[in-house]
Amino acid sequence: MEKRLQVGTQAIIAAIAIAMILTGCVTQNGAARDLAPPEAFAFAGEDPALNGEWFRISSFWWGDAEIVFEEEFVFENGAWEGRTDGYPEVRGIYTARGGEITLRITHVSANMFHEFGVAPGWHSREDLAAFFAGLGAPEDFLREISQMFYPFEETYSVTGDTLTLTFHGDTLALTRR
Repeated sequence: MEKRLQVGTQAIIAAIAIAMILTGCVTQNGAARDLAPPEAFAFAGEDPALNGEWFRISSFWWGDAEIVFEEEFVFENGAWEGRTDGYPEVRGIYTARGGEITLRITHVSANMFHEFGVAPGWHSREDLAAFFAGLGAPEDFLREISQMFYPFEETYSVTGDTLTLTFHGDTLALTRR
Protein backbone atom coordinates (compact mmCIF):
# COMPACT_ATOMS: atom_id res chain seq x y z
CA MET A 1 0.00 0.00 0.00
CA GLU A 2 1.40 3.39 -1.01
CA LYS A 3 1.47 6.26 1.44
CA ARG A 4 1.32 9.82 0.18
CA LEU A 5 3.03 12.31 2.44
CA GLN A 6 3.16 16.07 1.94
CA VAL A 7 5.97 17.80 3.78
CA GLY A 8 7.88 21.04 3.95
CA THR A 9 11.06 21.35 5.89
CA GLN A 10 10.29 18.30 8.04
CA ALA A 11 12.00 16.14 5.42
CA ILE A 12 15.35 17.70 6.25
CA ILE A 13 17.42 14.95 4.74
CA ALA A 14 15.44 15.18 1.53
CA ALA A 15 15.86 18.96 1.52
CA ILE A 16 19.62 18.65 1.90
CA ALA A 17 19.74 16.11 -0.91
CA ILE A 18 17.68 18.39 -3.14
CA ALA A 19 19.87 21.37 -2.29
CA MET A 20 23.00 19.35 -3.02
CA ILE A 21 21.59 18.41 -6.44
CA LEU A 22 20.32 21.92 -7.25
CA THR A 23 23.52 23.55 -6.15
CA GLY A 24 25.62 21.22 -8.24
CA CYS A 25 27.43 19.48 -5.38
CA VAL A 26 26.23 16.11 -6.59
CA THR A 27 24.40 14.82 -9.63
CA GLN A 28 21.05 13.03 -9.34
CA ASN A 29 22.85 9.67 -9.29
CA GLY A 30 24.90 10.83 -6.28
CA ALA A 31 28.21 11.40 -8.06
CA ALA A 32 30.25 14.24 -6.59
CA ARG A 33 31.17 17.19 -8.80
CA ASP A 34 34.55 18.83 -8.98
CA LEU A 35 33.74 22.51 -8.61
CA ALA A 36 35.78 25.67 -8.37
CA PRO A 37 35.62 27.47 -5.02
CA PRO A 38 33.22 30.44 -4.75
CA GLU A 39 36.02 32.97 -4.88
CA ALA A 40 36.91 31.82 -8.42
CA PHE A 41 33.85 33.42 -10.02
CA ALA A 42 33.02 37.08 -10.55
CA PHE A 43 29.33 37.84 -11.06
CA ALA A 44 28.02 40.45 -13.47
CA GLY A 45 24.94 40.76 -15.66
CA GLU A 46 21.46 39.34 -15.66
CA ASP A 47 18.61 38.59 -18.05
CA PRO A 48 15.44 40.55 -17.13
CA ALA A 49 13.31 37.76 -18.64
CA LEU A 50 14.18 35.67 -15.55
CA ASN A 51 12.78 38.23 -13.10
CA GLY A 52 9.83 36.87 -11.16
CA GLU A 53 8.63 33.82 -9.25
CA TRP A 54 8.83 30.40 -10.90
CA PHE A 55 7.53 27.12 -9.46
CA ARG A 56 6.83 23.44 -10.06
CA ILE A 57 5.37 20.57 -8.06
CA SER A 58 7.93 17.80 -7.52
CA SER A 59 7.98 14.47 -5.78
CA PHE A 60 10.22 11.53 -5.00
CA TRP A 61 9.82 8.25 -3.18
CA TRP A 62 11.29 7.73 0.29
CA GLY A 63 10.71 4.07 1.07
CA ASP A 64 7.00 3.52 0.53
CA ALA A 65 6.04 7.20 0.96
CA GLU A 66 5.86 9.69 -1.87
CA ILE A 67 7.28 13.05 -0.79
CA VAL A 68 5.45 15.85 -2.63
CA PHE A 69 6.68 19.43 -2.48
CA GLU A 70 6.68 22.72 -4.37
CA GLU A 71 10.01 24.02 -5.64
CA GLU A 72 10.16 27.75 -6.22
CA PHE A 73 12.85 30.01 -7.62
CA VAL A 74 12.65 33.78 -7.37
CA PHE A 75 14.96 35.78 -9.64
CA GLU A 76 15.33 39.54 -9.38
CA ASN A 77 18.03 41.53 -11.15
CA GLY A 78 20.96 39.28 -10.29
CA ALA A 79 19.68 37.99 -6.93
CA TRP A 80 17.84 34.69 -6.47
CA GLU A 81 16.18 32.62 -3.78
CA GLY A 82 15.18 28.95 -3.69
CA ARG A 83 12.18 27.82 -1.65
CA THR A 84 10.54 24.51 -0.84
CA ASP A 85 6.83 24.57 0.04
CA GLY A 86 7.12 28.33 0.53
CA TYR A 87 9.97 28.06 3.02
CA PRO A 88 13.12 29.94 1.98
CA GLU A 89 16.10 27.60 1.89
CA VAL A 90 18.85 29.20 -0.18
CA ARG A 91 19.58 32.62 -1.64
CA GLY A 92 22.37 34.05 -3.67
CA ILE A 93 23.43 35.83 -6.82
CA TYR A 94 23.39 34.91 -10.48
CA THR A 95 24.43 36.01 -13.91
CA ALA A 96 22.54 35.00 -17.03
CA ARG A 97 23.17 35.70 -20.69
CA GLY A 98 22.49 33.94 -23.94
CA GLY A 99 20.83 30.90 -22.39
CA GLU A 100 23.58 30.24 -19.84
CA ILE A 101 23.13 30.92 -16.15
CA THR A 102 25.63 30.77 -13.31
CA LEU A 103 24.25 30.72 -9.79
CA ARG A 104 26.00 30.99 -6.47
CA ILE A 105 24.45 30.43 -3.07
CA THR A 106 25.54 33.09 -0.60
CA HIS A 107 23.32 32.11 2.33
CA VAL A 108 21.39 29.07 3.52
CA SER A 109 18.32 29.30 5.72
CA ALA A 110 18.28 27.67 9.13
CA ASN A 111 15.20 25.82 7.76
CA MET A 112 17.66 23.49 6.04
CA PHE A 113 19.38 22.53 9.29
CA HIS A 114 16.88 23.26 12.08
CA GLU A 115 17.10 19.72 13.46
CA PHE A 116 20.77 20.32 14.23
CA GLY A 117 20.00 23.40 16.31
CA VAL A 118 21.17 26.03 13.83
CA ALA A 119 19.90 29.45 14.96
CA PRO A 120 17.00 30.93 12.95
CA GLY A 121 17.90 33.18 10.03
CA TRP A 122 20.28 33.15 7.08
CA HIS A 123 23.77 31.66 7.36
CA SER A 124 26.88 32.02 5.23
CA ARG A 125 29.33 29.26 4.39
CA GLU A 126 31.58 30.47 7.20
CA ASP A 127 28.69 30.48 9.72
CA LEU A 128 27.73 26.89 8.92
CA ALA A 129 31.31 25.64 8.82
CA ALA A 130 31.97 27.10 12.27
CA PHE A 131 28.70 25.75 13.67
CA PHE A 132 29.19 22.20 12.41
CA ALA A 133 32.89 22.14 13.24
CA GLY A 134 31.87 23.09 16.78
CA LEU A 135 29.65 20.00 16.83
CA GLY A 136 32.62 17.87 15.78
CA ALA A 137 31.33 17.16 12.26
CA PRO A 138 33.68 15.07 10.09
CA GLU A 139 35.75 16.78 7.39
CA ASP A 140 33.72 15.11 4.60
CA PHE A 141 30.53 16.69 5.93
CA LEU A 142 32.17 20.10 6.27
CA ARG A 143 33.43 19.82 2.67
CA GLU A 144 29.89 19.01 1.44
CA ILE A 145 28.52 22.05 3.28
CA SER A 146 31.22 24.22 1.70
CA GLN A 147 30.45 22.87 -1.79
CA MET A 148 26.86 24.07 -1.50
CA PHE A 149 28.25 27.59 -1.89
CA TYR A 150 30.30 26.93 -5.04
CA PRO A 151 29.04 28.55 -8.26
CA PHE A 152 27.35 26.27 -10.75
CA GLU A 153 26.64 26.82 -14.43
CA GLU A 154 23.62 25.54 -16.31
CA THR A 155 21.45 26.45 -19.27
CA TYR A 156 18.03 28.08 -19.33
CA SER A 157 15.33 29.41 -21.63
CA VAL A 158 12.23 31.50 -21.05
CA THR A 159 9.28 30.97 -23.37
CA GLY A 160 6.12 32.79 -22.35
CA ASP A 161 5.36 31.76 -18.78
CA THR A 162 7.72 28.77 -18.79
CA LEU A 163 11.28 28.77 -17.51
CA THR A 164 13.29 25.73 -18.49
CA LEU A 165 16.46 25.07 -16.49
CA THR A 166 18.83 22.25 -17.32
CA PHE A 167 20.76 21.02 -14.29
CA HIS A 168 23.33 18.29 -15.00
CA GLY A 169 21.30 16.92 -17.90
CA ASP A 170 17.97 17.02 -16.00
CA THR A 171 15.42 19.51 -17.25
CA LEU A 172 13.24 21.45 -14.84
CA ALA A 173 10.21 23.19 -16.32
CA LEU A 174 8.87 25.92 -14.05
CA THR A 175 5.81 28.10 -14.46
CA ARG A 176 5.72 31.83 -13.78
CA ARG A 177 3.55 32.62 -10.77
